[in-house]
Amino acid sequence: MRERVSYRGQIFTRDPESKNKSKRLYFRRKVRIWYEKRYVYQFLHRIIWSDHNGPIPAGSIIRHIDGNSSNNEISNLECVNKEEHLRTCRTRAAKKGD
Repeated sequence: MRERVSYRGQIFTRDPESKNKSKRLYFRRKVRIWYEKRYVYQFLHRIIWSDHNGPIPAGSIIRHIDGNSSNNEISNLECVNKEEHLRTCRTRAAKKGD
């Protein structure tokens, strides 16, 4: 069963039972780009970050500090570069293995 949240009058969904990690973890919405005749997904955590801090720098990722992708409070979001994000993911994975 899909979960739904509303932000700025727009509905974002996620499917906790999906095999696709992105669909399972992150609230997102599908947006049609008419002039390119294709669809893209907008992720809620990225929109919230941008609303509070401006554009996301190229090569950066918006990360959930507590690891809970349902917690999209601005205080739980941080902007990091990809290298920092991978380093943190590896550290968390190593700690889980202990």
